[in-house]
Amino acid sequence: RLLAVDGVDVGATVGVPVGAARTEVKVLEARLALADGADQIDVVIDIGLLKDGDLSAVEQELAAVVGEVGSHPVKVIIEAALLTDDEKRTACRLAVEAGAAYVKTSTGYSTGGATVHDVTPTRAAVGGRATINAAGGIRCHGAPLAVPNAGAHPPGGRRRPPTLATAPPTTKHRQQPPTPGHVRNRTPTPRQPTP
Repeated sequence: RLLAVDGVDVGATVGVPVGAARTEVKVLEARLALADGADQIDVVIDIGLLKDGDLSAVEQELAAVVGEVGSHPVKVIIEAALLTDDEKRTACRLAVEAGAAYVKTSTGYSTGGATVHDVTPTRAAVGGRATINAAGGIRCHGAPLAVPNAGAHPPGGRRRPPTLATAPPTTKHRQQPPTPGHVRNRTPTPRQPTP
């Protein structure tokens, strides 16, 4: 409610981390998130079904979530680091056919985040039918400049690199490897009681 005053959209994630929850659970998560005030839904594609080639089940599940949220935008997270280029293209096609407004490259919790290489096949597969959101693992100055040039929405989020104005003019894009244990060592921030 406080964010609504500032015009900030509230997003909620469904099916984290690898989209393995049943369709009914994802639909319920989306419904509850909207009831709690979410403006948009990020849903993780079922990586297992995609890799097994059960494309009809993947598309039906995504369409069920999109149908549940009505006019609220849906971002389908494909977790690109776990997919081949062909699987990335297939995941994008299924997301668009299911009615997603965005295709997002990563949750940021997997083996790697967005790279320019991930954006290229996703942009080609999506065309102008959805927006590409490069997310997760963009930790150097060059990446925020290179990713939009490859066709993705500018990155942001909890690990955004320092302001681009501080980037040296000679910085080249180089994806930084994740620090060992960076996923396992996260400590959740305790929730503060609402006044």
